[in-house]
Amino acid sequence: MDTALDNTTAAVAGVEARVQVQALGLIDYNTTILLTKVLYGICIPIAFSGIVMNTVNTLVFARIGMRDSVNVSFFALSISDLVYLSFTLSYLIPSTLTIISGRPIKWLQSPYTLNSYIVWYAVLFYDLSILITTYIAVARCCCVTLALQFRSFFTLSRTYTVLGVLSVVCLALHIPLIASQNLQWKTDKKTNTTKLTLVRSGAYPDVQYFHDITNRNVVPYTCLAINITCLAALTFTLKSATQTRNMMASSAPTDDNSGKKQSKLSTKDIQVVKAVSLVAAMFVFCSLLTTIKALVRRAIPEYDSRGQYRNLFQLTTGVMTIFTYLNASVNITVYYHFNTKYRQSLIEIFCKGKKP
Repeated sequence: MDTALDNTTAAVAGVEARVQVQALGLIDYNTTILLTKVLYGICIPIAFSGIVMNTVNTLVFARIGMRDSVNVSFFALSISDLVYLSFTLSYLIPSTLTIISGRPIKWLQSPYTLNSYIVWYAVLFYDLSILITTYIAVARCCCVTLALQFRSFFTLSRTYTVLGVLSVVCLALHIPLIASQNLQWKTDKKTNTTKLTLVRSGAYPDVQYFHDITNRNVVPYTCLAINITCLAALTFTLKSATQTRNMMASSAPTDDNSGKKQSKLSTKDIQVVKAVSLVAAMFVFCSLLTTIKALVRRAIPEYDSRGQYRNLFQLTTGVMTIFTYLNASVNITVYYHFNTKYRQSLIEIFCKGKKP
């Protein structure tokens, strides 16, 4: 992966393509080469599967209809994850071929040049997915923990407005870095060939510094804290509702509606809470891995792309990259298990003539 990128961006983008040659640290060079090939061999199937799964998600949610704020939010998240993985796969394939081949490949166009340019578009949509996930968690948390105050607050129109605002804000935060570099055709007089070259403006270092502070620190860590808080509140509410239902069911078995009335959450509400909690939990898990890695990097300066433990750094970055791809790919299992309309629509689309 590009060692010029910070560790968080590398984990998100998965663009590391060069294995350090010197055998330093806890893992030797040959082992690093072997494990790197394995990791890259895993990344492409996961990214491709994620593209397929998120395409299915968008089709199913579009078929269900945009009449529910939760479905609209999940629809937006699926599109964002789809675009993120599509950009990722476009530069992951040539990088993987180079790594697995074990020898230099004469590309008509250097994949590393394209990687360094395209990666920021992938990061843009990854960060948008973070913001959408955070909004979903906040909206559902407020609706179930403060139902009287917020039950009618997160309407369909407001959801569209919030998602639009989040998209504009995310784009505004990333435009400076994207605009500070571009691809230009340049001719190499020695080889008499013309290739695309990445050209960065003089403001690029300052823009990247701003990007690292806001998009790689302030935004993700703020979203992480919010998601952890919401996840804790949702888990407590879900546990309380389940205990209340069980208690009422055992004490008043003749009244089927008594448990529902006391729990304050309908069966549909509970299923939605479970789905949102799992989506938030997957994001929290991946973000905590990145946070732990950043803390270790700060505590052990040699744990870096150019330090003594460079091989370990590269491999742990590769592992976290896989979890990042999985986070953007496996939501379909959550939707299928906890969303009845999603499950019915999915079966209708792919199993025509069969009833769920």
